[in-house]
Amino acid sequence: MFKTSPEGDGEFHRLCHRAKTFPDTLPAFSGHELAVFTQGRVKPLPLHNERGVVLGEMFTAGPIRVPVPYVDANMSDRIVASRGSWLIGAAWGRYLLCLMSEDGRTLTLMRDPSGGLDCYYWRRDGLIIITSSPEMASDITGIPAGPDWTAIATQLIYSNPKAIETGLLGVRELLPGTRLDLTATTETLSTVWTPWTFADTSNQIRSPSEAVKVLDQTLSSTLRAWAQIADHALVELSGGLDSSIIAAGLSSGPAQLSCLNLRTETPDADESDYATELAEAFLLPLTVATLAPALTLNIPRRRTFRPSLDVLQQATNAQFRQAAKTLHVDSIFTGAGGDGVFCFLKNAAPVTDALLSYGPGPDVLKALNDLTQLHQCTLWTAASLALRKLVSPAKSLSRVDLTFLTPEMAAVPTPVHPWSDTGSHRTLPGKAEHVLSLIAAQRFRDNFSRDDIAPVIAPLLSQPVMEACLRIPTWMWIDGGRNRSCARDAFQNRLPPRVLARRSKGNFMIVYTDAYHRHREALHDLLTGGALARQGVVDTKAISGFMSQPLRLHDNRFLKLFELAKIEGWLASWTDPPY
Repeated sequence: MFKTSPEGDGEFHRLCHRAKTFPDTLPAFSGHELAVFTQGRVKPLPLHNERGVVLGEMFTAGPIRVPVPYVDANMSDRIVASRGSWLIGAAWGRYLLCLMSEDGRTLTLMRDPSGGLDCYYWRRDGLIIITSSPEMASDITGIPAGPDWTAIATQLIYSNPKAIETGLLGVRELLPGTRLDLTATTETLSTVWTPWTFADTSNQIRSPSEAVKVLDQTLSSTLRAWAQIADHALVELSGGLDSSIIAAGLSSGPAQLSCLNLRTETPDADESDYATELAEAFLLPLTVATLAPALTLNIPRRRTFRPSLDVLQQATNAQFRQAAKTLHVDSIFTGAGGDGVFCFLKNAAPVTDALLSYGPGPDVLKALNDLTQLHQCTLWTAASLALRKLVSPAKSLSRVDLTFLTPEMAAVPTPVHPWSDTGSHRTLPGKAEHVLSLIAAQRFRDNFSRDDIAPVIAPLLSQPVMEACLRIPTWMWIDGGRNRSCARDAFQNRLPPRVLARRSKGNFMIVYTDAYHRHREALHDLLTGGALARQGVVDTKAISGFMSQPLRLHDNRFLKLFELAKIEGWLASWTDPPY
């Protein structure tokens, strides 16, 4: 909490007293205008000069990556002098910096590029409330203002990029890699880390063998570092490439590991044989859990500042929460963001990038051959699509989806992300799409509702991993007609051959279709008589017309209904009675 005016003095002291008596909450920093409290396993690292605190975990940069146990005087001085930006090159992890100005009038917040520790803030009664835990903050300070209907509509229309505004009026999120200076009357946002720096053509790795070597060293050292801060970790092991790399990398560290694999009763989403093979190779205990075939439309009782969990994610999180409690783990590791980090592009952009880099010749021909193998298409098709990319810009994340929404929603403004600005960097079209996929990956964190049990860590979104992957040209990621080929080659001697060669992914669509058929009537009543309908956000006639017809094969519009139901459940979790 940051006190911005004398009017907030009484409320400041009242809330500090309340926080001190809140379960599992400890004071981390106390100044004249600023009070910081932590809960659970969030580690405070106070600055030596008493100007603030770093919350979370930090590791040293460089080839040898170890946890930072404390912030010494030299580090503190550098942090203060740079207003935090020195940390971007000197450390990495999942952290949030809280820094007071010398006169006590400005609070600087800086969130690390991975976004591993959430940061939300809002103003009230001469105070600025900052939190990573919506539930803790709402219990101590009270429920923030009502729904922000424009922000909610924005999330429904534009799945990406993530906006600063959340779903509640006045509540904003400090996005990864950004810094915010707060005073009584101003808010100044700046970008301290941007993926475009590493995506720039001048920073691209030139040799495939060097790319694999750099990625191998980066992944190995980063995962070993994460393993040092856990005693007993639960790994979300699908048996796919991303989660298998995480399990293999963590196994070289000191942490005890347990694994959980989720499957359905149908073979489409049963990946347990791959997960079992990986677990046996590293002698890791594996639990295989089956998702209930009939998922409900229950309201999530755990509050979040953004609508997050749909029926599948609720069921998934319930299994992980149960496993984490049963196994008494202190951290949960997930492969979230892996496709974005490992440049899993599904178009001809890598060939376009090779053509722009080398001109017509053997390098482009190799990229074309790799693309034809990857997508099982003809050389002519691959070449035509690559040439088309030359004259079309990189796809925008701000694609409009007005399915089941009223025409008035078309006027909702497009969200702007701090990383959308390329600055002066020169980037190839495919590499630009790689950056956009990383921006999209930030939404994965909103789907985690387990971090009250144990911190959820997405190590593939760690700053060193993102930087290394952004430096690898797009065509090197499809070498030999394999997606994410550099990651495969980096771990080729550590993963079982069948897991290493796997290209398929589990298909959980049957979960949604089953839930739709079982709960069609309840879903219809919820959406046509709920808060979104009363606010004029959804087109109830369009919903009724669609749901009155049999569900047609490959018509995935029904998935938007679950997204709308997610919003309704989220609204109900914050309101009593509903708005």
